[in-house]
Amino acid sequence: MARCGFVAEGAMYFLLGGFALVAATFPHERPQGYLGAMHRLTELPLGGVMLAALLAGLAAFAAWKLIQAVFDPEHQGARFCVRRLLARLGYLGSAVVQSALIGGAVWRLLVARGATNRGVTTSQWITWAMQQPLGRWAVAIIGIGIAVFGFFQIYRAVTVSISKRIGLSGEERHHLLVAISLFGVLTRGVVFGLTGVLLDFTAWHFHAERAQGLVAALDALREQADGSWLLGVVALGLMAYGVFQFAKARYHA
Repeated sequence: MARCGFVAEGAMYFLLGGFALVAATFPHERPQGYLGAMHRLTELPLGGVMLAALLAGLAAFAAWKLIQAVFDPEHQGARFCVRRLLARLGYLGSAVVQSALIGGAVWRLLVARGATNRGVTTSQWITWAMQQPLGRWAVAIIGIGIAVFGFFQIYRAVTVSISKRIGLSGEERHHLLVAISLFGVLTRGVVFGLTGVLLDFTAWHFHAERAQGLVAALDALREQADGSWLLGVVALGLMAYGVFQFAKARYHA
């Protein structure tokens, strides 16, 4: 289950990084978010089959994260210390996010096939949410949570051995793999942090038309000076995170 999930997660980030790299190379193209990348996948030959396999793998990944959150099977020490509880809370958050992505993908791609503009739809949902009682506060809290998750990923990248997270033994030397994985984990943390900050900006200024999740973060990078180069580096980082997930599928016990 875990290995299938790692492969699916890696494939998802390869798709995201690939579309971002295309957008960095060709200005008329836009980066894709999770649902956008899945939608584009269906346009390929056998795309429906590949999408079904991807969703099944992501479901396995979500199930594995839920198991980690509830039972913490990989940790043999104290399971209820503050550090382990925070880690398990992170696993639970990952399971929730993955489940939301899967549910959203199934609904958007199988039920609402006619809606192809993912960004506008996201904006409409966030507009609706902010119009509810305490809705802006709820959106702001979600944005803070996403940003904190991103910054926590950066913290873990510099404090927890990447080799250990991959599952490499002490005798194995894969310096290039470790370097690529570290680059990927750091990039993902930065992107999540930026996504959360932009969502908070949306809630504060009520600019729901800018609330497009990952797409908004990648677009914000491209709008900077030398933005195409910056977006290209981030695209490679997202693909590097895919390599990290593939490595976990290969070496993780």
